[in-house]
Amino acid sequence: MSEPEDLPLDIVYEDDYFLIVNKPRGILVQNDGKATTLSLDKMVLQYLLYKGKYKLQRHKASFFI
Repeated sequence: MSEPEDLPLDIVYEDDYFLIVNKPRGILVQNDGKATTLSLDKMVLQYLLYKGKYKLQRHKASFFI
């Protein structure tokens, strides 16, 4: 798994409930299955997994902003 320093994430704000990132031009928000580059959703997921903050479970409802 990539270290957070290796991911091109520009984190604007982070606390226990929110993660706000600046999406640079040219980065897909979500991979369309054709792209070979890393998408923003995958970068955020890797970052949260590395920090141990990814706790979404399939059987629970959640909000996404």
